[in-house]
Amino acid sequence: MVGFKRAGIAGNIERLRALTEEQGLPLAKAAELIQLQDHGGSAATVREAAVDWPAVVERFREHLISSGQIQPSTWQRRYRGRMGEVLAAMGGKRAPKSGLQLVEQLIKATADRNPPGGTGRFHRVSHVSGLLEFACEHCGAPDRFRPPNKQARKALIGRKVEQESPSTPLLDDQALRVYRAIPDPK
Repeated sequence: MVGFKRAGIAGNIERLRALTEEQGLPLAKAAELIQLQDHGGSAATVREAAVDWPAVVERFREHLISSGQIQPSTWQRRYRGRMGEVLAAMGGKRAPKSGLQLVEQLIKATADRNPPGGTGRFHRVSHVSGLLEFACEHCGAPDRFRPPNKQARKALIGRKVEQESPSTPLLDDQALRVYRAIPDPK
């Protein structure tokens, strides 16, 4: 195992096993993390490097479909686009540093299509929160990527703005004229 400190073959294998089985990382990524640790990489650097967002999204997809929570067609219709937005945000120059920042950034980017209180915003917040929870619970993502709590999610979704629609009520004689103008006696 070139590049590893001399913790012994058994020690390095155990470290690799922990990262691949417990955190679900690919072997190459696990080896890279161990080398970072061995060469003085800070704990924060190691934790940040541990999140392979495309792999997390793929594992989340597999989990939802294999557990029967959704059908593959539902993933294509409802989740795929939102997960693409997550990957774009996490890979961008101004990548969010927390789960809350990620959700806020996605809401801001789609505010014109998803008004407060709308179903689009509700589903966006729900799906991304589900991904973030999965990432922290099953993929070893840092706790700062935990999704916003329920109260914060409610605030992010917002409420529909009730708009009064101007209307003029019919007077009795106007309603009678409309009724009498209907040709069908039923």
